[in-house]
Amino acid sequence: MKDNLVKIARYLKKQTTLTLSCVSDDKPWCCNCFYIFDVNHVSFIITSHSNTRHGQIMQINPAVAGTITDQPAFIGNIKGVQFSGVIYLLTEEEEKRARQLFCQRYPVAHVMKAPMWQIMIDELKMTNNRLGFSHKTIWRRIS
Repeated sequence: MKDNLVKIARYLKKQTTLTLSCVSDDKPWCCNCFYIFDVNHVSFIITSHSNTRHGQIMQINPAVAGTITDQPAFIGNIKGVQFSGVIYLLTEEEEKRARQLFCQRYPVAHVMKAPMWQIMIDELKMTNNRLGFSHKTIWRRIS
């Protein structure tokens, strides 16, 4: 399973944006966010205001899912990751470390005052058609 995480992490570190989905009252909603991947905690760090529609939903129902993908023109080059996990607002101390890492990758984030969130990933599934049509690499958190 660790080898799978290494393969998936290599891809995730090259990407910048994830699509995040959440649900409230059986109604789905999604948003796009810049992220950093924390391989040590197997988590994503994002920044978003808590008063947005998705921010309000995630405070009530922290179960989330999402995708990270390239936009290839040829089906044989499709590569992307699906994920599920639990999101939470970082504490003040956690946020200091996370914001520092986030701003290293996205310097413009220094001027943003939106709170930092962490998505603790439960499952990652990577599709890589370059390794064969619909080739899957899967990682799951062991409780």
